Amino acid sequence: MGVSDLKFRLVRDDFAEAVAWVARNLPTRPTVPVLAGC
Repeated sequence: MGVSDLKFRLVRDDFAEAVAWVARNLPTRPTVPVLAGC
């Protein structure tokens, strides 16, 4: 298997909206306590 380049085009505003949606919907604290460094 070789490595290939992946290219795609998207509308900047749609991408920014999607990133903002993900950021709003991610939990603020890790769901696994180990990830918090406790």
